[in-house]
Amino acid sequence: MKLNIAVCDDEPVEIQYLSGLASEWANARNIPVRLSGCESAENFLFACEDNRDADILLLDIQMKNMDGVELARKIRGENQTIQIIFITGYADFVYEGYSVGALHYLMKPVDENKLYETLTKALSALNIQKEYFVFESENGPVRLPVDGLLYAESFGHKMELHTLTDTYAARMRMHELEALPGFFRCHRSYAVNLKHVRSVNRGEVLLDNGISIPVSRRLYDGLNRAFINFYVKG
Repeated sequence: MKLNIAVCDDEPVEIQYLSGLASEWANARNIPVRLSGCESAENFLFACEDNRDADILLLDIQMKNMDGVELARKIRGENQTIQIIFITGYADFVYEGYSVGALHYLMKPVDENKLYETLTKALSALNIQKEYFVFESENGPVRLPVDGLLYAESFGHKMELHTLTDTYAARMRMHELEALPGFFRCHRSYAVNLKHVRSVNRGEVLLDNGISIPVSRRLYDGLNRAFINFYVKG
């Protein structure tokens, strides 16, 4: 199966440059790749249907009309797995990018080695998303993708596991959930999947779907560090 990489930038020369580097990165690793490009956010949404199935998106933040951050929010409404890499000429936009679940950001002019490193990181993240875990529910064993779990709430020896579409009653302990990649306990009764965290403050965690989860005072500092490291480290 081919890796699908899309580039969205309102400058054709940037699309050509980034697509060329992405092709070189893939060829050097013997990765079959399909590359596509769009010159506006609107074009990506309405005219480039194939691009919307992309595994990795190299997305310019500053574009006319709809900008990259707004496009990313629309994409996240229906696709939680695509790896978004923001391309920008101004550092001021960096934190907006992380608020929509961007994997990383790269400053223009894009350095080829930094792009290669980031694409490798994106590929690793895509592979991690294929991991599953199995738990005992009231109706028997259930298998869920790790990446699909938003948060969990503990009720003694039982837990409720929440995905984008369903809630499961599970027979498991909080420490078992914390052992899964990307999970962090933010409260005595809650753990969140950092991949789906939009923002963190001293009182709550805001998830991509708008749900607010409480944060305990003693766990805030650790959660804040974990959140920053999850998106910035490496």
